[in-house]
Order: sequence, then structure tokens, then C-alpha cells
Amino acid sequence: MLFRSVKPMFEGGRASYWHLDYPGNRAEPEKSARAFLGAMAEQLHMKADTSDLETVQIKHGKGSSHTRFQQVVHGIPIYDGFISVHQHLNGSIQTLHTKYRRLAVDVPAKTISLGVAKAAAYRKAGITQPRRPSSGKLMWFPDKQGGAKLVWVLVVSALKP
Repeated sequence: MLFRSVKPMFEGGRASYWHLDYPGNRAEPEKSARAFLGAMAEQLHMKADTSDLETVQIKHGKGSSHTRFQQVVHGIPIYDGFISVHQHLNGSIQTLHTKYRRLAVDVPAKTISLGVAKAAAYRKAGITQPRRPSSGKLMWFPDKQGGAKLVWVLVVSALKP
């Protein structure tokens, strides 16, 4: 399907596309969102098969539906790599917000464990006793050259902040 050219508005590294009016089905928001992204992939500089997008949330409101995706590479999420597709009550896709990045990364080599990452964070922050158990997630952190490094994104709570 040929669709008119869309031009983004940029704010804080996020591209937003408004007033798209692309056909969709509100009863199948994920399918509609993926069809839109696949059809517009070249213009959006995304993978046409959308296999690098994991669905993280679908919300229905009284007048709209929203599908949110997390971009992944080799099964590992990209830090702040979210794509959000918004549909009108009639099912048409109206808005796209994206922080999609085309990254050139290799299959991940071994990395430090979550336990080692937590211990390093505690040392760096001077935490001797955590307030509650910390959590973490392995992610790709993009660089300005189009690559990315594997990092642990940690949430650490201390008794004395």
C-alpha cells in the first residue's frame, strides 16, 4: 500500500508523527500497528518485518487504542527504545512516537552477572545495607556512532540516600 509521506517532529530524541490517518482495525491494535510499521518501514528506517519489536502494552480508552513496543536486538532490549502507535476510535492510526534506532551490534559476548553489577553499584554509591532488594535488567545502551554496549540498568534503594 502506498501512503503519503510523513514528516516527524523531534523532541528530546523522540520522533513524533501526527495526523497519519492510516487504515487500521481497533479490534486488532497490535496487528494494525505492525502492518503500519511494516508498510512505512523504509521511510521510518525500521525493519519491515517488525521482528525486533516486542509488544509491551496494549491499552484501550473510550476513544482510542495505544500499542507500545520495546525494540530488541538479539533478544535484549534497547535502553529507551520504545515505539508507541495510537489509533482513533474508528481504528485509523493517527499518531506514532518512536525512539527506534538502527544499531550495528554483534551477538553479545559474555557479560558480568547481575550480582556482580549490583555489588559494583553498591560500592560506587557507598551502600553497605540496601533498603530493599535491588533489581536490574540487561540492556543495550546506544552510542552516537550507531553501535551499543551491554549495560545493567539497576534500581538500588539505600537506607541512607
